[in-house]
Amino acid sequence: MSEKKSIVAGHKCRMLINRTLGVPIVFLHGYSYTSEVWQRISATRLLEEKQVPFLALDMPYGSKSDCQPHSKSVEINVAVINEAVSTIFDKATPVLVGASSPRSMRRNIAEAMLWAT
Repeated sequence: MSEKKSIVAGHKCRMLINRTLGVPIVFLHGYSYTSEVWQRISATRLLEEKQVPFLALDMPYGSKSDCQPHSKSVEINVAVINEAVSTIFDKATPVLVGASSPRSMRRNIAEAMLWAT
């Protein structure tokens, strides 16, 4: 697993990345959290041990997120996810795992990503 900050869709965001073969999992933290939550509950450690590809990134919508500038725009957040996924995992379609972000935000992101592929 590697940790880095990258510029995606005009936003500088912290990312936890595990590049291996397989269907990638993209972790989306809740509004009051960061990508660190996935480390804290050992999800990233377990997937790394099992050699499952994943991306946990700090999102523009998060109040504590290490992603600048902040934005609650669904379009901007989808652009960040899409660019990060396509840069890291090429054309793979990821599985999205979301936490406590507002239900409307999760639904809108999921729907927008479906239509963006």
